Amino acid sequence: MKKYIFISMLFIFLVIETKAQNIEVSTNIPKEIIAGHQFNINVFIDKSDVKSFARLQIDLPHGFMATEKISSNGNFKFENDKITLFWIELPVEERFNVSIQIDVAPNMLGYYVISGEFSFVENGINKSLEVYPHVITVKPKGSDSEGFNVLTVKHKADSLKNQTISCIRQEPYLSKENVVIVNLLVTKQDLNKFGKIEEHIPFGYTPETIKSKNAIFVFNKKSRTIKFMWMNLPEEPQFVVSYKLIPEKGIPERMLTITGTFSYAENKTGKTIDIVEKNIEIK
Repeated sequence: MKKYIFISMLFIFLVIETKAQNIEVSTNIPKEIIAGHQFNINVFIDKSDVKSFARLQIDLPHGFMATEKISSNGNFKFENDKITLFWIELPVEERFNVSIQIDVAPNMLGYYVISGEFSFVENGINKSLEVYPHVITVKPKGSDSEGFNVLTVKHKADSLKNQTISCIRQEPYLSKENVVIVNLLVTKQDLNKFGKIEEHIPFGYTPETIKSKNAIFVFNKKSRTIKFMWMNLPEEPQFVVSYKLIPEKGIPERMLTITGTFSYAENKTGKTIDIVEKNIEIK
């Protein structure tokens, strides 16, 4: 089942909260942005009486560039698509915020995931909080803020044959049997050694493989992680693997947040890239 998403506002902000005892981390990120434009990531940290070393890391999609705006005396660093802010000692205030300007490349289009982690020391114990993954939609230049339909910019999988190494997730959809279907398109070019797809799925679903291309399929229920693993990647320069998510009870959600990576070996070096979700048709 294909989902039609109509956008009535250019920026709709969503606040997501994560808690661990007295520590709270919330983010304020737009749900939609125009390619080539800027937006801000605002992170609000309620640290209670914690005063120790801490680090905030935010993982950005490739093609997003970060610039420091408000750091609350933290040391800012942006490298390899990762934002890092660290404090030798957290600010005195119980609640403080950081703000980061993000520039989106003009050729970006589709759905992307922003995630991260806040690490700190409490009573001599290292602890961390997940910055819950946030999906942001990048719309093409020239689209208006009303009546824009993501399906009007749908791509065919055939149009991606000449891409460099990549892994693209078709937007998950509901089958007639009320299970969620997830298709992944891998463009590997001439790679032929080790490869691994790793996807983090939401609670409430049990995964089953549909098409594995001779991969070892593993599901870790505790970490909610599924893996497709190859000692030697398939011969084709481009191939598809698929799995389904079976709801443990009730009807599955129509909008799911799935994050993932594709790892491979190239010139005896291990590399990892983010899996990008796009509104494409993969058969």
